[in-house]
Formats: sequence, C-alpha cells, structure tokens
Amino acid sequence: MRKRYVMLAIVLAGIGYAASQQPNETAIAQMRAEVAATDGHYAAKQAVKAMLRDPDSARFERMLTVRGTICGYVNARNSFGGYAGTREFMANGGLAILNNGSDHFRRDWNKRCTAKV
Repeated sequence: MRKRYVMLAIVLAGIGYAASQQPNETAIAQMRAEVAATDGHYAAKQAVKAMLRDPDSARFERMLTVRGTICGYVNARNSFGGYAGTREFMANGGLAILNNGSDHFRRDWNKRCTAKV
C-alpha cells in the first residue's frame, strides 16, 4: 500500500514539473516574432547578396527591423578582391537597396532606419 502512495506521489510530481515547463502565451508569441525576424533577415541577406559582385564574401553587421524595413550594413569584396568598405542597405519583402551615395538613399535611410520605434 505504501508503494502505491510513493508511486502516486512520483507521478504527480512529474506531471506538475512537466506542466510548469510548458511555455506561456507570451513566450510563444516572442518565439514566433524571433522566427519571423530571422526569416526576414535571411530574405534581406539573400536580396543584398544578389546585388553584390562577390556575394559569398558578404559580411553583415548591425541588422535590425524598424517598422517592417530591415536596415543594416554590409561589406563585401569588389572586383579587385579587396573589401570595398561598409555600406548601408534597406530591405523589405525580399527587395533591397544599397547605399549608392545619393541624397535620395540618405533621406530614405534617415526616415526609415533612424526613426524612433
């Protein structure tokens, strides 16, 4: 009889432990947001790489999402084989724009990537 109570206590303790390990709704929402951001960053990287002369050499830095636009910096090798220097980029929905030195890019960058969230 005592063995049954001990077994019952062990089973109930295990069930209680397993229930406490289930993620709550906030944790699930946070995990989904992280996965979506990771997917968006992957798509942005692929779009930027498609614009580069040597896409395999691309080094991405400081990528973040601001109001649906992914902003970041990329450095890649040029046609001479040297790294050309870090350039800003913006991406959204698999489309990317690299900084070409124009005032239009700078204005859009300031509007989309430096605005307070």
